[in-house]
Formats: sequence, structure tokens, C-alpha cells
Amino acid sequence: MKNVFLYGSKVEFLKEHVVRFENPLMASGVSIVRWNSLVDYQGERAEPGLPLLEEEKKYHLKPFYREEPGGSILLRVTYFNRFGDVISFEMIGGDEDVFSCPKGTHRYTVELVNGGNTC
Repeated sequence: MKNVFLYGSKVEFLKEHVVRFENPLMASGVSIVRWNSLVDYQGERAEPGLPLLEEEKKYHLKPFYREEPGGSILLRVTYFNRFGDVISFEMIGGDEDVFSCPKGTHRYTVELVNGGNTC
């Protein structure tokens, strides 16, 4: 389980594509899990978890998760140029959103982020 925050976390795999994640002491803004559009297969022995995107084209993102309490999870989409520098990032909250890949993007990541709403 690479790219997953496990320190002090309780992770249960309930059935296929259903995972329960709990960590009441996790700081807000910490990435829970990250998916990459480009990976080093030789180093990670993994395939990319995201499709390639076209620059300046609009995409629709609709996450499928349940959170308790509401607003405790955000999605962060981060765009990198070919040198690995961050071009920009977007924080997406709620049920769905539309975003576009900025010009000069070589790769991007999507992360589930702790929104800090634990009460």
C-alpha cells in the first residue's frame, strides 16, 4: 500500500472497492492516499493510476466516497511540469467539480486530503 497514510490509521477492506479508513488524530491537510498519472515502473513496480489529460480541456470529477462527518475529506489535484515543479493545484470539495489541466502540464496527482472536520 504505497502512497497511503498509515501512521495510527485503522484501515479495513470490507469488500471489493470498499475501504473504511479511520484516524482521528491525523492533522488537517495531510494526504490520505495519492494517485499518479505518471510513475517510474522500474522503481515502483506499479502502473499509473490516472489517465493522461489534454492541456486546457475541461474534465468532470465526481468522487464516490462517504465521509463522517461531512466536509472531512477534500480532493487535491496538483499539476507538475516536465521538471517536476508544481504549476498549480486545485482543492475540490463536495459532490462533483469541473477542472481543466493547465498548459505545460507533464503529469498530475489526485489526493484524498483530510479536511480537518472531525467533530
